Amino acid sequence: MSRHHTTFRKAAERIRESEFVVPVFIVFLLLWIMSMAFSAEDYWTSFLGYQGLPTKAGFWWTGYVVAALPSIGQIAAGYIALALGWDAKEDRKFTVISILIWLLLFGIDAFTDMAYRISVPNGPSWQVVLTAVFQTVGIFTIGSELSFVVGFGMTMQLFPEAVAQSMTVGTRLKGRMSRLRADMAEMSGGNYR
Repeated sequence: MSRHHTTFRKAAERIRESEFVVPVFIVFLLLWIMSMAFSAEDYWTSFLGYQGLPTKAGFWWTGYVVAALPSIGQIAAGYIALALGWDAKEDRKFTVISILIWLLLFGIDAFTDMAYRISVPNGPSWQVVLTAVFQTVGIFTIGSELSFVVGFGMTMQLFPEAVAQSMTVGTRLKGRMSRLRADMAEMSGGNYR
């Protein structure tokens, strides 16, 4: 395998060797779908946080675009870092740059999310700040950007094998049902259909 193999390909190769491709595929598909729901929340809190900043924007639509940049940028930087990997020395600096861009965008994302989440009546308490940090980092960053990268990557890698394994199960089930019908017909004297 070339040095440009992906993390997802390596993980999928191990899963393909098991009998659990279909359920694992379903888990990653659900992870990808959930990431899109988390991304909607993450986007909206970034938008509201950006709108709450005491600075002005030049256009009415700026906040909508700015709110999308951290999430989309983190996903792109994550894929670039994974695609380049750490194997080849000449790719390492670009991998590090991708990780640094991801961290910068994560900081912007976390800042705007937190600005919105802690803007509660009577000001934020340490409990509100701690909860906002957990929500922002633990749920909406990991739950949206990272889950999107992993869920989509593994879904795409496992899809062909999941389809093939489902067809194999369907063929076996059809064969067993035919044998069961034949056995039932034999037991009932040929009257079972």
